[in-house]
Amino acid sequence: MKKLLNIDYYIKQSIEVLSDYMKKCEELMKVEGYLSTKIIREKLRYYKMYNSNNAVCSDYLSKTKDLPEIKKLANKSYATIVLRLCKQEEQKLIRGVNKIKYDLNILDTAYKKLPDRIRKYADKNVFNDDELVAQQWLNKPRNVWTNAFRQRKCGTLYETLKGDLVRSKTEAAIADFLYQNNIPYVYEPELLLEIDGEVVPFHPDFMIFNKRTRLTYYLEHCGMMTDENYLKGVQEKLEAYAKAGIYLGEKLILTFEGANAPLSKSYLKILAKKYFL
Repeated sequence: MKKLLNIDYYIKQSIEVLSDYMKKCEELMKVEGYLSTKIIREKLRYYKMYNSNNAVCSDYLSKTKDLPEIKKLANKSYATIVLRLCKQEEQKLIRGVNKIKYDLNILDTAYKKLPDRIRKYADKNVFNDDELVAQQWLNKPRNVWTNAFRQRKCGTLYETLKGDLVRSKTEAAIADFLYQNNIPYVYEPELLLEIDGEVVPFHPDFMIFNKRTRLTYYLEHCGMMTDENYLKGVQEKLEAYAKAGIYLGEKLILTFEGANAPLSKSYLKILAKKYFL
C-alpha cells in the first residue's frame, strides 16, 4: 500500500474493498478452462473449453450430470468480469477520478454483463458472504480499552446488550440499536490518524461496518451541545478528522443531543438506512 500513502483515507479503504473482491475473483478463476455455448439442431449446448498440448479442446457438458462443473465455470466467467471492473475502478480511485468511493453496484454491473445463457448458472451471491466478512472485520487486531480499564478511568458507566461498558445512557442506546439491527461495531477503538505529518491516536465513539458495501464509518456522539467548551472541542475534533481525510457526511457521522433535546430513535434509523445497512 506504499503507493497509496498520499491518497485520501476514504479512497484507500475503498481500494482495500476492491482488493478483497479481486482476491475472491482469483480464487474463483482457478478452475481450469472456460464455459462456451453452441446451438446445435436448435438446442443450446454447453462446453468446457481448455488448452491441451498447444491446442484448444472442448468437452461437452451435460446440463444434468455436469451441472456442478457448468456452475463453477459460469462463476469463473462472472469473476472474470468483476476482476476487470475492479481493476478499472481501482485505477479511477488512484487517479482521483472517483473522489468519494468505489462503484457500489460493481457486482450487479458485472452480473448483468454476462450472456443470459451463462448468467442463469452463475451464483449472484458468490461474493456476498456478509456474515463471514463482518466477523473477520470484528476479529481484526485493535487496541480497545477493556471494561475493567474503562471502569478505573471513567467512573460511572452503562452496560450495553453486547456487554460493553459505555460512558452515557445515549451511547448505550446507540450501541443497543446497532446490536439489535445486526450492524457490526466496535466501541472506542484506537484509530491512528496522520495529521499535519504526525500520527495521532483517536478514539471515535463507534467504528461501524457496513456488511453490504464493506465500508467502515465512524460515529461520534455529541452529548453536551449546550456547553460552549464542549462545543469547541467538537469543532477541533471535526477539523482533525478532516485533516486526516475523514469528512463529515462521508465517513464521519455525528449524533447530537442537548439538555432538552434527546437523540431520537427515528434519526438513528435514518442514519442506519443511509450508511450502515
